[in-house]
Amino acid sequence: MADDTAQLTVMAVRELAALAGVRLDDERAARLLPQLQAVLAALAAVDERELAGVEPATFFSLEAFSPEQTHG
Repeated sequence: MADDTAQLTVMAVRELAALAGVRLDDERAARLLPQLQAVLAALAAVDERELAGVEPATFFSLEAFSPEQTHG
């Protein structure tokens, strides 16, 4: 698998933040860049593992949070 984190830039961090509705200036984006690179590297390491057939440790369902369940 190629190292996709090497292509991450301050501008890319700002664009990702904007997609999440967060405004970042260049200084803040530059401080967050190494942290985001570390997260992406960790995810890449998980992606390289053979996980076929491994059951998830947790299960999340939006149905558990439906108004009928919480107020009914």
